[in-house]
Parts: sequence; structure tokens; C-alpha cells
Amino acid sequence: MFGDGLRYVEMAAGRCTRGILAMACCWSALSCTKTQTVETRYESGERHEVYEVRVTDTGEVRHGAYERFDPSGVLLERSTYDLGRIHGLRQLFENGVLKSEEARVYDRYHGPYTAYFPDGTRELEANYAEDEMTGEVRVFYPSGKLKEKVSFEHNEEWGPFEEYYENGKPKATGTYRQSDGPVEHGELKLFDSAGQLVRTLHCDMGRCTTIWKRDTASQSPF
Repeated sequence: MFGDGLRYVEMAAGRCTRGILAMACCWSALSCTKTQTVETRYESGERHEVYEVRVTDTGEVRHGAYERFDPSGVLLERSTYDLGRIHGLRQLFENGVLKSEEARVYDRYHGPYTAYFPDGTRELEANYAEDEMTGEVRVFYPSGKLKEKVSFEHNEEWGPFEEYYENGKPKATGTYRQSDGPVEHGELKLFDSAGQLVRTLHCDMGRCTTIWKRDTASQSPF
């Protein structure tokens, strides 16, 4: 039934879930919604998936808690299903350590997304709307210091960005547009590690020309 060397195991008796109405349903020998826990296993015997299903007259559908494991039994994923679709928080793990968290609304990415370094420090923070990364995305150094802020539209870098040195000083500021990937467009400013402006450039879809350098500071950048 499941292929890939997996075995299907059904666990726990089902239960009625509609209170008094469900009890009346059962007493009258009519159909009754039940919940069961299902477990699949690798041929080695290790767990592969453990999840809940809702059983009705028309069949069963994944509904409730879901967990997935690698062949050594280490957790890979934890999420929740609502009538066959992921709904709510979904967590992904690597070597048993939380790697990312994402919000889902009936399978679609919608809401906050956070990625983590192996030690649990934030690596990236973003937001999705209807399956598209949008708004401000923040990228961090392993130390937890902010590395970059960049605007996204329709899953692509588009709009203002700011880059920082690990000491918190600005490294670069500018604006992205798209041309087979993100390219600088408009004014681009570069700073040294002390946060001092060292160069100003004018960019036209990735083609940048220096219009001011610190060693010519006697002249206005514009």
C-alpha cells in the first residue's frame, strides 16, 4: 500500500467526536465519525510516520497531529493536518534539531517563516502571503547579529536592502530589481567596517558607476 519498503500499522480504536449527537448516532447504529492513529514503518522496523486520521462512511482523511522520522528514528517533521491538508505550524528538523518553522493555511505558505542555525540561533526571518515570500526578510550571522534586511515581492528580492557588518555598522544600502536574479538599481552606497561612507555608485539594472569616493570628498557626491 505504501511502497518504498514501508509497512502500514493502524493503532488505537476510533472514537466518536460529536458529543451527544455522536452518541445518538452510534446508538442508532448509524454512521459515526472516528479518529484513529496510523503508523508506518521502514522495513528495518523503525517508525517512518505517525499521524491521525478521521474515519467516516466515505473513507479516511489525515486529520490531526503528524510526525515523520528518518530510518534511524530521528524526527524530521512535525505538523498538523486539517481534513487532508497541512494547517497551522509546520516544523522541519535536521539531525533531530529544529531547522525551520513555517505557517501553513490549508497547504499554502501563509504567515511567518523562520530558519535556524544548528545551535538554534535565528538564521532567517520572513513572511509569506498566499505562497509568496513578501515584505521584509531579515538574515542573521551565526552570532545572532543582523546581517541583511531586504524587501521581497512575489518570492523575489525587489526593493530597498541594507547590509551590515557583524559589529552592527552599515556595510551597504541600495535597491534591488530583477534581471535573471537580483541586481542593484539606483543609488548604491558602500561603507567601511567603522560605518563610514567610502563610495557612492549609480546603478542601472546591475551596471554600476562610481560617482563619489571618500578620497575625493572635497566634491559633493551629487
